[in-house]
Amino acid sequence: MHAEPGQPSQLECPRCGHLVGAMADEADRRGETHGNCGECGLDIEWRKLREDAVARSEVHTSELQS
Repeated sequence: MHAEPGQPSQLECPRCGHLVGAMADEADRRGETHGNCGECGLDIEWRKLREDAVARSEVHTSELQS
């Protein structure tokens, strides 16, 4: 779940919903695997957050096709 070039990923903090995609993208560029939500402070593993977002997207897509 990477964004188009120049656009941050649309990732949300699972606790508070704050958009953290830009933080995740920057962390990827620096080789960091974890970070904290700027709003609530939740420790986030970027890879896991991306995997969960892709899984939710796939479920939503399959529901729309049913």
